[in-house]
Amino acid sequence: YMEHLMFSTIRSFGIGLLIEDDDMRIWYGYRMGIIVTRKFKWLKDDDLTFLRCISAIGHADVHGMGNFPGLHFLEMGENTSTSRYEVSHLSMMARRPGASEAELLEFSFDVQGDSDVYAEFSMVGRGTSVVPVMAKPGTMAHAYFPDEKLVVKIGWPHATSRAEDSTIIAVRKVLKEKKPQYLPYIVDLKCSDTRTISELGLPRVAMHIAPEKCELRVCRTLVIKRYQRLETVESVEDFKKIFVDIVRGTKSVVGCFIKVWLTRGYPSAPLGLRNIPHSTP
Repeated sequence: YMEHLMFSTIRSFGIGLLIEDDDMRIWYGYRMGIIVTRKFKWLKDDDLTFLRCISAIGHADVHGMGNFPGLHFLEMGENTSTSRYEVSHLSMMARRPGASEAELLEFSFDVQGDSDVYAEFSMVGRGTSVVPVMAKPGTMAHAYFPDEKLVVKIGWPHATSRAEDSTIIAVRKVLKEKKPQYLPYIVDLKCSDTRTISELGLPRVAMHIAPEKCELRVCRTLVIKRYQRLETVESVEDFKKIFVDIVRGTKSVVGCFIKVWLTRGYPSAPLGLRNIPHSTP
């Protein structure tokens, strides 16, 4: 049930109550695991604890119940829906490539049907969601990306993993200098933001239960150009062209990075090239 809850929309965590006869447990699930309370007698000895739980849930807003903090919904009274993208928008403090400071950028969801949304059916892990968006009219984002078709990718990678946005920026920078003809084959990053669980104010922080270092994840949000799905390819020739372009583009990226790494001396080798000796041609 917790996996279904986390899969249903863009969520940071989920809360559930499990009742077994006169025993109850509170379940808290998020991308790094599950926390379960001890059993308590919700009808008798611990009825006040149960009432506190119901009161807290009743007074919590959509973000307090686990919806992604940047996700905002139209207030429609009793008809307010937190499961429909068309009545919501994304608001985030994000940095554009090359910009020195983060700024408030807002995007409207451009979802026509369920097939437009990609979401991983899992609770523990990256929990990646990819949803079509467009810059919200009348906002700073619209001034930067007017009428561009975009997607937002929200995931929870390990905190120690190389950041996807910084890798994209580095790859595009090197290709722009060395092989600009291959830039169309590298995703076009518009803006990005990375937040820790403390910065997001997740309940896990208030519990003072620190995750193991190997389990610690961050929330990373990327807004990139929207591309066609591979399944839209209609002929063998089109697939052949895509495959060849990918191979050539990958070869150029790796080749350029090896040369730059060996000549300029990066503090750590990019793209997992840490074990290549300096004598490699």
